[in-house]
Amino acid sequence: MTGPRPRAPKRGEIYSIDPNPVVGREMRDRHYWIVLTPEAVNVHGVAVVVVVSTVAAGARAAGLTVPVRGDGVTGVAVCTHLRSFDLRSRLADGSARLVGVVEAATVDEIADRVASLFDPEPDS
Repeated sequence: MTGPRPRAPKRGEIYSIDPNPVVGREMRDRHYWIVLTPEAVNVHGVAVVVVVSTVAAGARAAGLTVPVRGDGVTGVAVCTHLRSFDLRSRLADGSARLVGVVEAATVDEIADRVASLFDPEPDS
């Protein structure tokens, strides 16, 4: 018999997740991921997340990152590396774990940068 299903993830929470299997230039192996979608969305099954990396030189140079510091996690959110995960199932089976939370202002900056990828400002 299994225990109760974990609660839905909240915006700004940081999870340690191994996304394998992956292909090509997708982030592989265990990384930190920040939840971008609010709990009201996440209760429906999946949460949209962005990866945190300590390298990402090309993305940094292109302005596609946001600095992250929170609960011992330091790096940059790589705004071109979005994924959706069923975090409740991953928590239940042990393939993900909650490690902390980032400030709301940081999550807002990440979300704004991600949105700008889909709706860029027109050239002046």
